Amino acid sequence: MRIVLIIVVVLVVIVLLGLFAVTRGMKEIKNLTIEAPDVSQIKDGVYEGGYKKTRWNYGVKVTVKGGRIADIEVTQKPDDGDFTAKAAQKIVDAQSVQIDTVSGASINTRAFQKAVETALKDAPRK
Repeated sequence: MRIVLIIVVVLVVIVLLGLFAVTRGMKEIKNLTIEAPDVSQIKDGVYEGGYKKTRWNYGVKVTVKGGRIADIEVTQKPDDGDFTAKAAQKIVDAQSVQIDTVSGASINTRAFQKAVETALKDAPRK
């Protein structure tokens, strides 16, 4: 009986540690402020940006052409599914990083938005 209790306690500790590892950083990302740089004022070019917080690590190359976001290439992403193509397309369609999150990937979308924002925020202006 004592061995069973020890096994149960060990399993509970493992589950709790796993939950902590998976959710660490989620609140901070959920509360990120996403700024929308005025793309019409950015010079044409390809600009790199990124965002990293615990397991959310995104790298992007944003192509600006004619004062518009022409393309977003994902250069780094966690292995969390393929929502990035949807998020990138939403940003290109909206011409802004201010988009609704991709269904089922709200935290990932916020981290991805921040990566695109950093690329545009640091880009040279006209």
